[in-house]
Amino acid sequence: MKHPSRLIRHATSIVLLAVLALACSPTSLLAVPTPTPTSPPIFQGPAGIATVTPTAIVTPIAIPRPLPTATPLPTPTPSTLWLTGEIRVYPGPLHYAGDVLSIEVAIENAGLLNENTAATLTIDNHVPLPITPFVANSPLRQDILGFRWAWDTTDQAGLHKLTVSVPIGQDTMQELSTHVEILPSGERPAQEQNAAWAEQIIPCCKIAYVTHTASARDIHLLAVKITSSIAAVEEKLGFLVSGKPIPITLIDNIWGHGAFAGTEIVISYVDRDYAGVDVDNIIRHEGTHYAMRPLQHKTPTILVEGVAVYVAGGHYKPEPIPERAAALLQLNQYIPLAELATDFYSHQHEIAYLEAAGLVSYLVETYDWYDFLALYSTTDLEVSEAQWLDQALRLTYNKGLSEIEADYMLWLRQQNPGDQTEDLRLTIKLLDTVRRYQTIYAPYQEALPTAGEALEQGLVAELVREPNAPENIALEAILSQAGWHLQQGNYTSCEASLLVINQVLDDRNFAATTISDYLAITHIVAAQGYEAQHIDILGNQATVRAIRTWPKLDVLTFLYDGTTWLQKNR
Repeated sequence: MKHPSRLIRHATSIVLLAVLALACSPTSLLAVPTPTPTSPPIFQGPAGIATVTPTAIVTPIAIPRPLPTATPLPTPTPSTLWLTGEIRVYPGPLHYAGDVLSIEVAIENAGLLNENTAATLTIDNHVPLPITPFVANSPLRQDILGFRWAWDTTDQAGLHKLTVSVPIGQDTMQELSTHVEILPSGERPAQEQNAAWAEQIIPCCKIAYVTHTASARDIHLLAVKITSSIAAVEEKLGFLVSGKPIPITLIDNIWGHGAFAGTEIVISYVDRDYAGVDVDNIIRHEGTHYAMRPLQHKTPTILVEGVAVYVAGGHYKPEPIPERAAALLQLNQYIPLAELATDFYSHQHEIAYLEAAGLVSYLVETYDWYDFLALYSTTDLEVSEAQWLDQALRLTYNKGLSEIEADYMLWLRQQNPGDQTEDLRLTIKLLDTVRRYQTIYAPYQEALPTAGEALEQGLVAELVREPNAPENIALEAILSQAGWHLQQGNYTSCEASLLVINQVLDDRNFAATTISDYLAITHIVAAQGYEAQHIDILGNQATVRAIRTWPKLDVLTFLYDGTTWLQKNR
């Protein structure tokens, strides 16, 4: 029998849900059509590759390298403002005359920045630009100091010096400089030429996207997926999402893990998706964040992220959450709940999110969904996140954090993880490798503008442009292969692919046999005016999906004749 106080909270939750439901119009459930399957990646790792190296002469190009680093930190780290990373310029990594550039640099002690401690941005040692900087907080990386749309590069092709400075003491400034090359406007990528904002409005959502992108090509399928996924969120939550139509922006480059939610939901939808996120799952995850915002009152991150994974039915992909969370114990990766709640984002990403989802799953299964909503929406607790969790658990379940954790761990030990243990181990390794690749070769813009802001300025490049050097394409192709192998349960092939990628990231050696095959094909395809999106290699054969006229995908096939890769269907 439920405790009387829980019955009262249960009734209160039902009233709350009824109020939320009245604020929204109903959304119809639509079946998601099954997309036409693409040819599966078939690279089987080093053991499956012919022991030959293409000898076709490929003109070497500049290998992408990390941007210049900042002045090394003194010891100990100063208690003042301090710039700790390289200057990053967006859209990038290449810049063209006519771009309106935003600048970001990692910063420590950002809370000290105010109108009396102004940071400045200068170009070519001239007078500082009249732009007010801002600080963006990151759940995955350091906070950044940003200058949005600070530099209009119209008619400024050439090499320029860019300097950011912050006060680090009385009459003392720290300066960080880099050189930025602005290319002629005529060299702007074909995809961006004549690209513009477009909009699709459906009952639940207002979808913004850019023409000449994968989103534009697939917008009708995406509209159905979004409708179905938001309806699934509402069904699982037991109430309708308020604030409709939900603003959703589809971008054509990879942002972090592929999505985030704030005043709008932003989702990366690209053809060369090396992050490998399931679209339906990520819509449900971010849709849950959007729907649960009215219930949050200092709610700790462990519950905010945990319920998003729980409602989505997995993290990035469909997953059996209880069994997968149990695998954390087998891998000795379980984090004490008080520690996880105290500084959630400091822990390994996949582990933190999964353990949080497991906790939510345990609470809902053991007690009640409406009790969980009462826990989630607890008010008047002005304490740390771990203390909030302990006190709110006592109010809701008459058990503190330590008691709940003991019960949660007992519940986990009753689950049978099966092959989830190996899958989870490789998932952690894969996504850590994705983040490593991003840090070295594809750092993403921390503070993206909203679709409304970008539309008002008539700008699209920040939400489209991304690294597309042949080395980037080759590495991203192997990352995609690793993700495909993991999805298919081909754990040996997945691990082999990850070994190849990390070796390249270690020594920057793009001449090694496996990566050189991908690189050679990328160059051949590029010489025909294509940009490769997928490269699947099995022995002496390769299938490439590539784009020459954006965003139309063409399928090209190649055969290795012992000397070079030859196209079969020219």
